[in-house]
Amino acid sequence: MDGLPAPVHALERFDVALLKGESWPGNQGNGAVHRSPAIASSGRRRLFLSIEAL
Repeated sequence: MDGLPAPVHALERFDVALLKGESWPGNQGNGAVHRSPAIASSGRRRLFLSIEAL
């Protein structure tokens, strides 16, 4: 075992995740890919908060 946590492939309801993208320093080629299930016409809402490092 290399001491690194296992990759996360899915989150449960109400989970919070911090994702680093391609532009994060030192993360080129390892950006997170975010895909959410469609909720259109379901009456549900989704909150997405994006914080950009400057």
